[in-house]
Amino acid sequence: MKYATDTINGGNTPYIVSAFLGDVGISIGQVKVDEKSNEITAIPELLDLLDISGAYITIDAIGTQEKITKKIVEQGGYYVFKAKENQKELQKDIRRYFDKINNLKAHKDIIWKQVTDKRNHGRTEKRSYY
Repeated sequence: MKYATDTINGGNTPYIVSAFLGDVGISIGQVKVDEKSNEITAIPELLDLLDISGAYITIDAIGTQEKITKKIVEQGGYYVFKAKENQKELQKDIRRYFDKINNLKAHKDIIWKQVTDKRNHGRTEKRSYY
């Protein structure tokens, strides 16, 4: 079994992938990550347990996987994923897709926002949302 270190109790805690309703503040589903696996394989298992039709799914960068996006779309959901700088090909694909629309910021069907945050150790993080 795969465990995270529980520093408070000195024990081990299994890695868990959870579905969380942000509006309500509750977890609606959980799947334990297998010992010889990671979250990428556990996320589709969790999605199979949920009715996500019409729902917007947000997942950190580890969930930005083709298999996961296909599962969400097949189940009638929508997704918002992070594309980090080390995912260069994915970022190029995203830019090419949106470049087809031309002038994204002026396009009436595109909502756009850019956020800049100062992080620890002097690092600046800039995020663009379309």
